[in-house]
Amino acid sequence: MHKPIVLITGAAGFLGRHVCAALGRRGWALRAVDNFSAGSREPLPGAEIIEADVSTAAGAELACRGASAVVHLAAFSSVPRSLADPDQARRDTEQSTLELIRAASARGIGRFVFASSSSVYGDAGMPPVQEDSPLAPKSPYAQAKLASEVHLRQAAPALDAVCLRFFNIYGPGQRPDATYAAAIPQFCRRILRDEEVTIYGDGEQTRDFLYVEDAALSVTAALEAGRRFDGAPVNVASGECVTINRLVALVGELAGRRPRVRHEGERRGDVRLSQADVTRAKSWMDFQAAVPLREGLRRTLAWLSGH
Repeated sequence: MHKPIVLITGAAGFLGRHVCAALGRRGWALRAVDNFSAGSREPLPGAEIIEADVSTAAGAELACRGASAVVHLAAFSSVPRSLADPDQARRDTEQSTLELIRAASARGIGRFVFASSSSVYGDAGMPPVQEDSPLAPKSPYAQAKLASEVHLRQAAPALDAVCLRFFNIYGPGQRPDATYAAAIPQFCRRILRDEEVTIYGDGEQTRDFLYVEDAALSVTAALEAGRRFDGAPVNVASGECVTINRLVALVGELAGRRPRVRHEGERRGDVRLSQADVTRAKSWMDFQAAVPLREGLRRTLAWLSGH
């Protein structure tokens, strides 16, 4: 009996590698697709690897051939980068979603899991935000994610998509040395090296951080859920929030070092307060994040200490 094939776009990236591992453990046959513009070429055990650009019709059609489901993670990777290059942000995120919708619909693929983002909320809703809270994207990155959600809702009922609005994902494997690296790997690496940490603004902005293995498990839950979504969004987060100042202090405590901090002005496009209501994820997908921030940071620091 053949295993069902799941297509994972952006499979060579930080989240993609964890998703491949989680789906492989669940018995799916893996088709890992990446253009390797940012992802690592390290092996993905058990996966069929295809180098392709799914923002093109040819790439999307090649990727979807024979697949039973799609997990679309490939996208432009950061808010600051999107402000510098909004056209590329739209192409890598919104255009890739449109091409995959066309290819998946033509092949009768049912379930489509899309990696959306908490950035679609902007500063419009009062935390904790629910999926029907006001939306006010503040960057081309967020706009492209929201546009993708709209396209997926319009593709129903032929395509049964779910839009996972991920909050801030972190954990082992996340690069601290990229030009637009996320906050946690940067903080961890700098504190481990006794280097100065930069906080933008006053540091009292809040974030809801999600450990990467929990994020990967949410994808399997969405993929295998026994209900229709028809393009609906689902918050995926811990449901807890922490200030950036407290985060830096906690990393220092776990690393056994006193952080040296300097403040710079707020960055354009950054959201002030962020925290998720995670009721829908629990009721619709039976998913709940399991790794608390302190434990996730401990694991992240341990990984970075060896890399």
